[in-house]
Amino acid sequence: MTAEAAAPSRADHHHHGSGTPRQRKTRVLSPPREQASEISKTQVVVVEEGARAQGLPERQGEPEQTAVVAQTQGESALELVERAIHRIATIERSPTEVSQVSVLLGPDCDEQTMAARRLLGCAVLAYANASRRPCELVFVGRWEDRELRRQLWELVEALVTEPGSAKVPIRLRFSHRAAGARA
Repeated sequence: MTAEAAAPSRADHHHHGSGTPRQRKTRVLSPPREQASEISKTQVVVVEEGARAQGLPERQGEPEQTAVVAQTQGESALELVERAIHRIATIERSPTEVSQVSVLLGPDCDEQTMAARRLLGCAVLAYANASRRPCELVFVGRWEDRELRRQLWELVEALVTEPGSAKVPIRLRFSHRAAGARA
């Protein structure tokens, strides 16, 4: 409180019949409430090298923005995941929320690639729990690749045991090779 606000002025006194001044009650007005601005939704699509473009999960409801993070030639799975996590963090700091992270999986299922996928899954869980905004995690792989399917089931089983995973839907989606398509 400033000295000017604390010291009453003549205008703040009101005289009554008794001849003694009485201080007026002043109301403190709260600043007007800001109306909740509409938060737009963004779907983040992480595309691993060798992934098929088909099989992208379709979103129902309001239109969304899409941010694509694609693996570049020679980039490791961990470098791709680091860029994807950075992109999610950048979106989080804007008036936009990440509503879904879809990972279009390439054919690799070596230990480093699977560890990078788990790191991304844990980052999405952490984002959803820290922001308290709903976010879905979808892994899209090839049905034909039996080893990849097995590893993805193990990955999802590991992710659902993480704290806060009950609040984040985790889905697996497998695409089939289109008729007449080359391998």
